[in-house]
Parts: sequence; structure tokens; C-alpha cells
Amino acid sequence: MFAGLASTHANAGDGALAGVLVRNGCVEAKVTKVYRAASTSVFQANCGGTSHRIIEVECGTAGCRLLLRGDTYGEAE
Repeated sequence: MFAGLASTHANAGDGALAGVLVRNGCVEAKVTKVYRAASTSVFQANCGGTSHRIIEVECGTAGCRLLLRGDTYGEAE
């Protein structure tokens, strides 16, 4: 669960990042940090399981929030 989370550090703490992932149905995630500036980091999570969605989460001093919720891989646009 949360593979890759141990190698990344959200400014608001791993609990805040994990909370956003769980609330968005992303419980088996491979998380990578894609952006960092000053007190803000953006993480991309590849949600495992049956949906295989990509979501992006922004974390800063005030906590973490969902930025982008991607479509399921393979779905027609």
C-alpha cells in the first residue's frame, strides 16, 4: 500500500498525502514527486487496482489537496 510513499516527503506530512489518496480511491498507489518549489510539492500517484487512474496532489504547509483526477487508462475519450 502506498508504494513509493516512503521515498517521498510531503511538506504537510505523509498522513495528509495518504489521506487525499484514500479519499479519492487510490489505496494502492505508486507515488512520485513531480514538482517542488519553496514550501509546495506536487505528487503524481498511479492508482493501482482495477481503475489504473493517475491523480496529482499538491502538498504545502496548509496540507494536501487534489489537483487532478485522471481518467481510467484505456477509456475512450
